[in-house]
This record gives sequence, C-alpha cells and structure tokens, in this order.
Amino acid sequence: MRAALPHPRPHDTPGVAPVPDAAASPFAQTALQRLVHLLQGGEGPALADAGIARLPPARLEVLSRHALEESETCLERAELMLRLAEAGLEHDAAVVADDMLRIGRHVMRLLQDHRRWRELAGNAAYYRDHPEATARTAAARGGTDEATIP
Repeated sequence: MRAALPHPRPHDTPGVAPVPDAAASPFAQTALQRLVHLLQGGEGPALADAGIARLPPARLEVLSRHALEESETCLERAELMLRLAEAGLEHDAAVVADDMLRIGRHVMRLLQDHRRWRELAGNAAYYRDHPEATARTAAARGGTDEATIP
C-alpha cells in the first residue's frame, strides 16, 4: 500500500497560482470570470451577463459564437491534459506529486473557464433571441434602447 502524499497548501506549491476556496468566498472567481464582470461594468456579482444586453443582435451573435468556440477549446485542452497525465502514469513515468497537483488545478481552471464561456455564449444567444428580455434587462441596468452599442 502506498503512503498518502501530503497535499501542500496552494500557496506552498512553487509556480502554482492559488485556487480560490469556494467555501471561503461565495463569489470566488477565475480570472476569466473577473474579466467578463469588469468588462460589463458591474460592481457586485452580475447575473445572466446583464451587461451584454445593450449589444445589438448581430454583436450578440458574434459574441455567442466566439464564446462557444472558446468553451470548446477549454474543454479540448482539459481533455488533452488528462490524456497526457494518464499516459505518464500508465508508462510508469516518474510523476512528482507537485506536478500532478498542478495538472489537476490546471484542468479544474480549464473546466471552470469552459463552463463560464458556455454560460456567456448561452446568455448572448438568449438576449439575441429574446428582445423583450433584453430591453427589460437593459432598462433595469439604467440603459435604454438609445444606449445600445452599435
């Protein structure tokens, strides 16, 4: 039986960015989530990407398409990382616990980003397909139809 390897705390692993503890903060976010939130001009956590409601349908279509592409890219990268880790383990490669921890964290971040991109794509498509909801959301944020970005 193998002895369990100690799991270093995130700040103890060189080269590995700490992963936010979801239990410590209900709004722990990845860099992608924070970036999207900042671009929408929100102060607190935004629901359903309300900041994009002011975009016209053509831009929502482009946003949805590109966000979906990014979502798929993140998923493909996560799958690749897992296949590489699996191949290394199957061929008895010397795997350092810190490296496996880094791989696991990287895969988790990719999967979080995958979900966030997919959510953004879905919200953009919803706003594109439901102009009445888009108008209500924009109005609730203080925007009007005249404030729509061309």
